[in-house]
Amino acid sequence: MAGINAEAEQREQLIAETEQRIADLKQQIEKAREIDERMQKLRERRAGGRTSADDGTDAGRTGSERPENYGTEQATKRIADLEREIEQRKQSREYRSIADKIKENRGTIDQRGRQQEKSRRRSRGMEI
Repeated sequence: MAGINAEAEQREQLIAETEQRIADLKQQIEKAREIDERMQKLRERRAGGRTSADDGTDAGRTGSERPENYGTEQATKRIADLEREIEQRKQSREYRSIADKIKENRGTIDQRGRQQEKSRRRSRGMEI
């Protein structure tokens, strides 16, 4: 029983750490979205006639030379992966819990069967 409790505590700790990582990644996504908004505003200003000389930015660069916002996409994928991992762990934990209960119940049934058999043998021996 102590082993099951220790394992449950470890799993709970692992789930808590995973949930914390998800929260951190969500914060990173939010920061990346804010950056995207700022970049969109910058693009809008550039479209309004401002040049790189006016604002000191990279208006002269082509699309392939501009860095992509790779971090947001990766963070989103990581969050989705972590959420799937959490769901799988929950399902696994539920399966193991059910399997443990079944095993315990089978043991109880076997023990009762043995006790009944002993009782039958004793009562047969007493009748003879």
